Amino acid sequence: MISPRPWQVGQARREQHVRARLGPRLRAHGESHDFVQEAVIDVLTHGPRFAIADNGQFRALLCRIVENNLRDRNRWLLRERRDPARHRPLPTDTVLHLD
Repeated sequence: MISPRPWQVGQARREQHVRARLGPRLRAHGESHDFVQEAVIDVLTHGPRFAIADNGQFRALLCRIVENNLRDRNRWLLRERRDPARHRPLPTDTVLHLD
């Protein structure tokens, strides 16, 4: 039987695991607890489609979703239009006067 709040068990350990998996790009765009919370929301949203028998299966599902979310976020950040090397500051030497 799954305990009432299985996502709280081992929360610090999951955050530590996520911190170890984050590269510099992902660290610049989020905290480890944010990624874990996002995964918990995904589990609670999509979890009913899975037959989860115990806390171990829940933790395994949560870990898999965390890994997938990290990969997806990294791919999203790597897309050309989001590449930090392409960012240019807005010019500050011109002023547009609106009448």
